[in-house]
Amino acid sequence: MSFSSKNLGFDKDVTTASMVIDNHTYWLVSAYLGHDHQGQLPGTILEKTVAESTRQKTNLIIGCDANEHHTTWSSTDINNRGRNDSSSTENYRKQRFNDAWLELLVDCFKGWLSKTDDVFKCKCEACDKILYCGKSKIKKHAITKLHQRNVTSIKNSRNVNSFFKPKQTVQSVDRETSNFEIKLSLFFDEHNVAFEVIEHLNPLLKNIVTDSKIIKNSKLGRKKCTSIIKNVLAKEETEELVDKLKKYKFSIMIDESTDICLNKLMCVMVRFFDDEDGKVVVRLLDLLKVESDCSAEALYKKFKDLILDNEIPFENIIDKQKDLFIRPTCTNYIKQQLVADNQKVVVIKCICHSAAIIAKKTCLTLPRAPEELLRQIGNYVSGSSKRCLQLE
Repeated sequence: MSFSSKNLGFDKDVTTASMVIDNHTYWLVSAYLGHDHQGQLPGTILEKTVAESTRQKTNLIIGCDANEHHTTWSSTDINNRGRNDSSSTENYRKQRFNDAWLELLVDCFKGWLSKTDDVFKCKCEACDKILYCGKSKIKKHAITKLHQRNVTSIKNSRNVNSFFKPKQTVQSVDRETSNFEIKLSLFFDEHNVAFEVIEHLNPLLKNIVTDSKIIKNSKLGRKKCTSIIKNVLAKEETEELVDKLKKYKFSIMIDESTDICLNKLMCVMVRFFDDEDGKVVVRLLDLLKVESDCSAEALYKKFKDLILDNEIPFENIIDKQKDLFIRPTCTNYIKQQLVADNQKVVVIKCICHSAAIIAKKTCLTLPRAPEELLRQIGNYVSGSSKRCLQLE
């Protein structure tokens, strides 16, 4: 290996070495392309070296470096090479951006200090300036008059988005409050939650979510929740159900009962395939109050008036299999009238009652002794935990 400066470029910024390995010549060039370089970069010496290597057909390897702290290389500051400032010779350890500067020193850095893509730098949003990370350096910048004047201007100026943000009027808050109360009542109704819970839930929400005007204005209680379900949600649900029954074939189930207040009621349930849910569903069409006349003619008249008042076609009371599920409580009059109004209807007796009759008839054919034994075992252990434990 040999080195030579003959015909090779050499100055304070460019150094060239010649190396011979296995009869192959390699030129190794180290070039510093400083911003204070005289003339146009890459410089005359480096250009001559490349030209001479091309002429001699030697292998050429060039390593270049430059002063990154200059606007020539898209730097935000200038660090002049060779200056005699003593601060440039001090050993300086780079510091990374610390998130604690924003979290712990909120009053000092709040509103103007932000991160950058370079972990060793940060940005002053007030001055639009890139700073090197270092708590002392950032504090020095914060006490400058220019920075303090810019921060004051930012605090006194309004955000552009605030000019386009619509003001929340009293009417809009009332409308959103009503929407909140309706949705909360729907939740209670859908999941069969006791209405007494709302008396404790609403104050709890006001205590937890203190910054919401909607919850603050909500006055939903047990009585209001009941009224919303009866007068708003029930009507809307019934109208939607009637619209579906006008289009789809459906089966119907009728039964009569008496509530705790001794009021006689007739429940009308419908069963159909809902395209929205993609499955067969059972819905309550109406709960009709029965007067003192509980005859079959009166019950069928109420049912027929319900269908006609909602303009539901009688022809739709049949599914694809032409089945109709009906539970008569009086005589065969309802069956006969329903078949007369729609001859395609197939009336099937109550499955529960039919199963009970089958079970009763089956038990009559069994020996009496096994039934008596089962009854006695049940009576013996019934209501006695001690006997249950002894039996185990």
